[in-house]
Amino acid sequence: MDIYVVGIYFLVMSLLMGQAGPLLFFSVALIILTMIIIWRREKRLLYLVFGAVFLLRALTGVEFHGYRVGERVGMVVESSGRRTQVRTIEGRLPRERIYISGVEVGRGKYRLEAEIMDIEESRGAINYRVEALDRRRIDESIVRGYLERRIDNLLEGYSRDLKDFYRGVIAGDKDGLDRELREKFSYTGTSHLIVISGLHIGVIIALILYLAGKIPIGHDERYIGIIVVLSLYVLAVGPTPSVVRAYIMGVCYLGSGLLYEESDGRKSFFTAMTINLLLDPLGAGRISFQLSYMAVFSILFIYPVAERYLRKIENLPLRWFASMASLSLVIQVALTPIFAMNFRSIPLLSFLVNVVAIPLGTLFVQAAFLALLTSNIGLGFLIMPTVNLIYYILVTFIGLASNLPLLSVEYRGVSSSLCLIFIYLTMILFSFRRTRVWSLLPMVLIVLMNRERGDDYLGRKYAYYSGYPRVVAVEKKLTMGDLEEMWDSRIKGVEVVVAGREQDERVIGRLDPGEILLLERGKSVRVGDRRFENIEGKIVVRRW
Repeated sequence: MDIYVVGIYFLVMSLLMGQAGPLLFFSVALIILTMIIIWRREKRLLYLVFGAVFLLRALTGVEFHGYRVGERVGMVVESSGRRTQVRTIEGRLPRERIYISGVEVGRGKYRLEAEIMDIEESRGAINYRVEALDRRRIDESIVRGYLERRIDNLLEGYSRDLKDFYRGVIAGDKDGLDRELREKFSYTGTSHLIVISGLHIGVIIALILYLAGKIPIGHDERYIGIIVVLSLYVLAVGPTPSVVRAYIMGVCYLGSGLLYEESDGRKSFFTAMTINLLLDPLGAGRISFQLSYMAVFSILFIYPVAERYLRKIENLPLRWFASMASLSLVIQVALTPIFAMNFRSIPLLSFLVNVVAIPLGTLFVQAAFLALLTSNIGLGFLIMPTVNLIYYILVTFIGLASNLPLLSVEYRGVSSSLCLIFIYLTMILFSFRRTRVWSLLPMVLIVLMNRERGDDYLGRKYAYYSGYPRVVAVEKKLTMGDLEEMWDSRIKGVEVVVAGREQDERVIGRLDPGEILLLERGKSVRVGDRRFENIEGKIVVRRW
């Protein structure tokens, strides 16, 4: 089985599903599938089976048509205490981010039978105001409950800040993290340290392998035990894209050790991507998926080229520093287009911060997880002072680093298309001699995401809605800088501007809409299948 081809096929299909209707999706899928069958005749049946499995999963697992006011639906929702997001609706994955209001639920997951009373669009997401007909809480898994109790006992007597940080890094619960601290990690380019990622899973596997090596048990029993412990941990923290990817790659690595075979990180990478896309057919369109897989792709396929030259450095401390800086820089370059298109910022010097932050973060994960493991035999309290010390050093360092200029800059006025083409062509040329052609295709496919955005919040006071007619809803007075952002965001045309205040004629002339609708407060207007309403200066969008 050529897992490279299968992974790329699933990736293409996932991207197409996120931006095209069902008819176009199935048409393109059929064309690509036919091309694969003709191109690789000896494996035509295998590719046909895999293609059919993915299409069946998409057809039965993704919600394509949406819902309207007055319909009754069943959904699984998850509340963080501040907002409630729909995870599945009528047993299917929603194509858009959907939140609900009008129902009071505590923190956790619920099964909800509800009638949709109103639908609003805001900031690239949809909000259903619903009336609950039936509501049942989904109890936490036994493993998750056990993890929560262990952490509560372990952190008793320590500061609230450490508790929130520990839960975010070890249990995947980021809701309690201080907003200012999250912004500091984001600015310094170290956000990957406060979410469960491949780094965390890798550190945990290495730690468990080391500890298991001290126990007098057989080789097979050791590896099976590690897989069981890792599986229980992943079950407890939840299946986010980065966790699923890291878990599958970790199991592939451990399975190779169990079978006395050499591990192949690249095949493990594509295996993880394939399984992840089967679990979530819309995964490739999610930012967390893109960040996680592109980071690992750069490590596996790009960094080895730089490492060849670093081996020539004889000074060990200098080689270590150069290796850490090069690794961080390679990852940063790979993720730059994703940051530019989604967060409107470009990291510049943050890779230097990671040279110090990654070792500190690794030490924290090692100590924190070791404390969690030893708490099962009542010895976790011995390690917690070390955890507290490392946390203080890490947070202090991030606080100091966040005051440095040019770690990241606001992205504005540069073509995303040119940015993508330049960076990825450079990376391909840099790594071509060491990499299979098929391995490079995910880089090229990322260009597919450089498309006209639909229903996507652009700025602080304006939003763009695709479909016909294409609408820009404005709560401020647009400037030429705002127009640059719109053009850079791949908006190809605007038929209607709905504004809550008078606009600059020069700016509107450049935007060249077919119609301008000025909404006074309390007034509303229908455009296409949407109703725009001015509520206290804010443009609220409702679907018909």
